[in-house]
Amino acid sequence: MAGCEFEHTVPTWLSLFRIVAVPIIILIELLVTQVSYIGWVLMTIYIFSCLTDLLDGFLARLVPSWETEFGAYCDQFTDKVFVISIIAWVFYTGRIGYDGIGEWELALILVSILREIVVVFVRIFIKLPSNLLGKLKTTFQMIAIGFIYGRGLFDDFFGLPLHEIGTVLLLFATLFSLWSFVAYAKDATLILWPKLKRGVASLLSVGRDWIMKLPPVNFF
Repeated sequence: MAGCEFEHTVPTWLSLFRIVAVPIIILIELLVTQVSYIGWVLMTIYIFSCLTDLLDGFLARLVPSWETEFGAYCDQFTDKVFVISIIAWVFYTGRIGYDGIGEWELALILVSILREIVVVFVRIFIKLPSNLLGKLKTTFQMIAIGFIYGRGLFDDFFGLPLHEIGTVLLLFATLFSLWSFVAYAKDATLILWPKLKRGVASLLSVGRDWIMKLPPVNFF
């Protein structure tokens, strides 16, 4: 992230909207309770926020001047903030745990969150590009959370078992999360291993020079 500077581009603002959308969703749900169609409003905001994840990348590739290092980092960072924040809100409002399957959901979510924390930490020191598995993970996460979140907004949504569908999709998201984590770990190893070898060689060289400079020891 060193050297990145904020740039006013459309993809960047679309990415930042995902962070702004979280408090908007929470405030509307807390303050507006007597409107019958509020569930549709909240779900529309959620779906639009998810679509910005596709739109910002598409626009960045479409207009070369909009494809920036900060924009790429912002896209990855806001994805994680948005997903984790909505998960926390869904958990806080008690939507996780419906029909006795909360333990499975919680385990899947904790695995995904732990993976996100590790990847963000590693990216502070190493520039790791996104991969297809990571994008699939984010896509499945957003769709899964949408179903689980929708279960708390609608008493009946065309007879669909929203919560169960969300849990199955969350399982796939977790599998992609672990798979992409292995891929990132491999990439990080390929980047770090040469640096580690050079560091060890340099350390051994310094140690050897230091030993050679020691005065001889006469034991007799």
